[in-house]
Amino acid sequence: MIHRSVQGRSPFVGDRSHVHYRLLVSGLTHGQAVTVIYVVHALMVGCAYVLRWQSDVVLAAVYLVFAVGLFSLFVRIPQTSAPVEAHSPSVTERHGLRLSRQWAIGEVSLTILYLAIPMYLIGSIVVPREIPADAGFVAGALTVAVLASFFLPSAAPWAVRAALYIGSTSLMYYSDVFPREVMVEVLTPVNVGVATLAVLVVLAIRLVGEERFQTTPLDYLIILFAGVMPFLPGMTVGDVPMGLLTAKLIVLFFAFELLLNIRSSAVTRLGVVSLVMLTGVMLRAWWP
Repeated sequence: MIHRSVQGRSPFVGDRSHVHYRLLVSGLTHGQAVTVIYVVHALMVGCAYVLRWQSDVVLAAVYLVFAVGLFSLFVRIPQTSAPVEAHSPSVTERHGLRLSRQWAIGEVSLTILYLAIPMYLIGSIVVPREIPADAGFVAGALTVAVLASFFLPSAAPWAVRAALYIGSTSLMYYSDVFPREVMVEVLTPVNVGVATLAVLVVLAIRLVGEERFQTTPLDYLIILFAGVMPFLPGMTVGDVPMGLLTAKLIVLFFAFELLLNIRSSAVTRLGVVSLVMLTGVMLRAWWP
């Protein structure tokens, strides 16, 4: 409002000079601009929590850092910006080479993810020390649903999703409730595996999946939330670290949706994987 008043305009009349449009003028897309705003908000909330017991001097200094950073958008980025045209063929060639490299990295990440998800889910069967008998009945019902869906192609994606979501949630939960003695530390093979999957998911979405797997700024906010949750205090229920459990499930769910939306063969492949996973749960539950 002060900026508009200095320019002799009414401070109450909207224009295209606020933060969102300034980020667009700087070259960001709409999604990237909103993601930047979300990240800045998250940093401010994080600072508010970390510095809640600090003196007013420290709080004022941190506030000024954010204020100066925000004000720099109004000083350094002009109101309008003409589109940059690539007159030189070399610029176009370099841009095309960069895109091809990004695409190759994204495809490799997607292929590794396509192989890693089945291995991770099947390997997770042996992680819990025990699985209650009730989980076996749930796994049995999901197994029947997945098998029936193979005769109803239109229902297959939803049955496979239900099996993957519920089955993986059960395995992750029982891994934390009934951990083996060799897997009680934070950096267990399961957690390291999820961290690896998270990197692969972000690379695949960012480099190859944006056109075929539509993401929103809220998706990136959820991913950011998943990275922060394990470090929040008080996120435990009994002996179960709910923050870490939620983060692992968010990564897995994103991986499921990414594969199901991008790879045409993923429904059948993940359907078979879900059957193996559910069979393992039943065996562990009924014949420990």
